[in-house]
Amino acid sequence: MNYADKTGTLDLLLFGGAVRPMDDSDAAVEAIGVKDGRVAFLGTTEEASSLTAARRVDLEGRTVLPGFIDSHIHCVTYAWYENCVKLHAAASPEDVIRLGKEHVEGRRLPQGSWVIGRGWNQDNFTEPRMLDKADLDAVSKDAPVAFLRTCGHVCAVNSKALEIISELAQAKALSGDIDMESGLLREGAARLFMEAMPPLDAEDLGELIKYAAARLNRCGVTSIHSDDLRSLPVRSKYEAMKAFRALRDAGELTVRVCCLNTYDSDAQLDEYIKDGFRTGQGDDMFRIGPVKIVTDGSLGGRTAALLEPYAGSEGDFGSLRIDLDELTRIVGKCAENGLDATIHAIGDRAMKNAAAAVRASNEKNGAGRRHGVLHAQVATQETLEEMGRQGMQAFIQPVFVGSDMDGAEKLLQNPASKKLYAWKSMLDAGVAVSGGACSPVESFDVLENIQYAVTREKLGGGPEGGWLPDERLSVRDAVRLFTRNGAYASYEESSKGSLEHGKLADMVVLDGDPFTVAPGAIKDIAVDMTLLGGKIVYSRR
Repeated sequence: MNYADKTGTLDLLLFGGAVRPMDDSDAAVEAIGVKDGRVAFLGTTEEASSLTAARRVDLEGRTVLPGFIDSHIHCVTYAWYENCVKLHAAASPEDVIRLGKEHVEGRRLPQGSWVIGRGWNQDNFTEPRMLDKADLDAVSKDAPVAFLRTCGHVCAVNSKALEIISELAQAKALSGDIDMESGLLREGAARLFMEAMPPLDAEDLGELIKYAAARLNRCGVTSIHSDDLRSLPVRSKYEAMKAFRALRDAGELTVRVCCLNTYDSDAQLDEYIKDGFRTGQGDDMFRIGPVKIVTDGSLGGRTAALLEPYAGSEGDFGSLRIDLDELTRIVGKCAENGLDATIHAIGDRAMKNAAAAVRASNEKNGAGRRHGVLHAQVATQETLEEMGRQGMQAFIQPVFVGSDMDGAEKLLQNPASKKLYAWKSMLDAGVAVSGGACSPVESFDVLENIQYAVTREKLGGGPEGGWLPDERLSVRDAVRLFTRNGAYASYEESSKGSLEHGKLADMVVLDGDPFTVAPGAIKDIAVDMTLLGGKIVYSRR
């Protein structure tokens, strides 16, 4: 244990609970003290009684964990979509139309305003089918309407929106992803509607960030890895970055941010490198993260790139947006210029290519970078082992099993031969695995995510014993996904992710203990308090 200087005064002392530092010992203590934003004391309540502190808080038996880290989120996008039509609960196209109409009538939108929605999933419809422009014309024929599927890789638009989008210069290059007959836009074309919307400025983005941060704090989240630079209509490519930094400088940023940049062209990457950005640059509040490279789509949208055709299809292998040679070149270019690559790969073909591209880069540039795979939903054992050999990371979303377990295996020809959402297999193969929710795709409630990782059951229960139960995680490993492992993902394991002497005092106080409650009750634990650098940024009481 480490003890504060008894002649000094702590800024804050929490005592009388179960403090789980999540360090190598896995041992719990009863009290924790903070000085100058960092952990200065860990010990028993009796030992804490002899220390002086500016503020003392009796935990009354509550549990303290390191502040949660969400390793993949679209923070600004989440906040933006909170003001749009929420379609996650839609059970039919008729539900979508009803929700869209209610939004239009309730908001009384100005003439010409876009009607944006997100969250529909045809697999949840009574009669599964994709939306089309006729459905969205029923929402409005006068206003342009664009509704993104839950995955964000497919967008349905109405006739008015399709007319506007088809006139954009960018639409010509993406014509192969635009179905003029159905009004379905896929992959690169799915967000073209943003190009036609009035841009947001740094002040707008700042308000969205503060909105998102407050809700993240309520879930115990103190750090995020956020992909926001190219996901909204903005005036300039670094507008979101400016907004994050402005809030940091004003002392108004209540989550620590690791900022991703999504690759969309060689010219854009060249400019990013020329502008001097490198993975790891920054400070404790805002730093530059990896370059995200999107190589395939989504499983539910049938655009994830597979090694075998989708079940029941005539040779449909999904959509491989970047082939192996091109991916190898891009990853190598990132590594040569001090940038990690995080490769969006959901299907087993895309995952195999990701591991091969990293291997080629490591052989050429050395193995010091922490490249990774984002989502990593369908794999082979061989690919997981290769990822482990190459020192790769996997950025997973446990919450995805809740929505995907009923349909994932049905999409594959030989599901038993695949590693599906294979978190335990990844850890066993030596892959560094961290957890997130990819919000706004899914909820960033960390305790729900931890429960999914431990049980692999739906939140309401079932299937009994969990879906593919060999891939369940222990509570210890599930909590580490959102603490230690998230810190490792941004090269910050020496400063956060566990509660150890000298590390940042980022903490979450819970009214229950994930290690002792029934696995199916983890989601019911409430976040009582969230502290960033020892300062309370959320309190339930």
